[in-house]
Amino acid sequence: MKKTLGIFLLLIFTPLVLTACGEKQRNASRRDEVRQHSDQAMAELDREVKGGPTPVTTARKPERTPAPAPVAAPAKEKSVSSEAPFAKKRPGWVQATPSDPNDIYGVGTGSDLKSADDAARAEIAAQLKVTVSSSFSNTVQEAIKSSTQGKKQTTSYQSQEVSESQVRSLVENTTLKGVTIQERWQEGIKIYSLAVLSKTGFRDRALSHLEEGNRNLNAQAIAPALREYLRALGEAWVIPDLTAPGGGESLAVVAERNAINLINDISAQVKPANLSLTSRQGLPATVEVQILYKNETPIADLPVAAGFVSGQGRLEAGMASDSGGKLHFQITSLSPSSRTASIVLGPDLTRLAELPPDLNLNRIFPPFRGGQVQLSAPAPKILVAISEENLGKPQSPSFVESGLTEGLAQEGFVLIPRRNLGQEPDELANSGSESLKEAGQKAKADFLILGTAKSEYYKNIMGKMEASRVRVNLKVIDGNTGEVLTGLDRSDLTGTGATVELSAVNALKEAAKKIPELVKDKLNQI
Repeated sequence: MKKTLGIFLLLIFTPLVLTACGEKQRNASRRDEVRQHSDQAMAELDREVKGGPTPVTTARKPERTPAPAPVAAPAKEKSVSSEAPFAKKRPGWVQATPSDPNDIYGVGTGSDLKSADDAARAEIAAQLKVTVSSSFSNTVQEAIKSSTQGKKQTTSYQSQEVSESQVRSLVENTTLKGVTIQERWQEGIKIYSLAVLSKTGFRDRALSHLEEGNRNLNAQAIAPALREYLRALGEAWVIPDLTAPGGGESLAVVAERNAINLINDISAQVKPANLSLTSRQGLPATVEVQILYKNETPIADLPVAAGFVSGQGRLEAGMASDSGGKLHFQITSLSPSSRTASIVLGPDLTRLAELPPDLNLNRIFPPFRGGQVQLSAPAPKILVAISEENLGKPQSPSFVESGLTEGLAQEGFVLIPRRNLGQEPDELANSGSESLKEAGQKAKADFLILGTAKSEYYKNIMGKMEASRVRVNLKVIDGNTGEVLTGLDRSDLTGTGATVELSAVNALKEAAKKIPELVKDKLNQI
């Protein structure tokens, strides 16, 4: 009986046991297969991040040992160089930025190569900003001190402050060309980058520029000599503690002194040095200049900059001396508000040295000795003509025109009668430059002020008062060239009254009071 019962139980449970074992074996097989694919995928991703071809994979024998949970690798940045190697073990610079007398280091982190590299470069840039600002400021003060010894300082030509844009310009120029990524490290999804900037490269380039500058100076090649000194200074500004091999003076001090001394030996002979115009119709006026080294040797191929230190106007730009050291530039216009002006000439150092324009070196170093032009001109002749409408009907005489002519006369401008214009101002204001030039020359006016003033009903105020507003649209035109120099468009001039008609008249009168000051501000900006 017992034997029969045992056989019966065996027949019942054996299929169940076999089924469970088979299911367990299949599950293990599936786990091995999933683990195999996961490991292969992670290996491919790791090779993508570190660079290198993706190999052909082969099936491996399933393993029963549990696989560790994989760490997600960042996607490869195809636009970023991955030449810098990843460290094989955790480097010390992850904890503390290295220090070296010959190099500047920066450590950055990010979720991908580009952000980590950029952060490392930014850390170097932050260190440079402090040193650049200090060395650049020292040069500015030395240049101003040198240029003002024994003579009046031209403070409006030189800047005593180092702007953030100047420092940023030098630093960005440096970090773009000199910083390299030396090594990387990855922990999980976080990437570390180590950037390095070699001081040796700056020292070698600065020394090379200084030596080339000295050779050029000995050969009386003044413009190339000055160019090399400035380029040496551009390198030394970034790393101000650079010295020649074996110690000695700072290379920044040497380059700065050489550049300043050379500029102080450059003079300009200007003809005419004093230009007195009998009429503004005498513009443009041509000025002849000869650039000399130590008052005797002509300097060829030197870019020259000119600028107003008093008064306002326009000058021809982009000048350079010829083989005889000569050049010509034109004073093309003088601001209506300027009766006198002073123009200073100096070397266009930014263009000469091809350094970043934001450095604005022309406002740091001294101008040429003798490089000044004094200009005087009579009060400008201005013709004012404004078409005026009051609630859609022509208004004559014009309130705004009368107010503007009176205000300009009080400022010393010479007013030309409107009858000299010969046509309606609103039509003429919208015509081409040739018609405007012809009208200006016919009227013998240095400047034309043409436009319209129109009143319109605005609204009722609390059932008691009416309000109107005036829109004034004016153009200021160069009578010699027909060029529109500036304009004025205002629609916020209002007036009130018991009736609509009275409010419109009061709005025009209010505009006549305010427009003269607004126009004078515009004239001062030309």
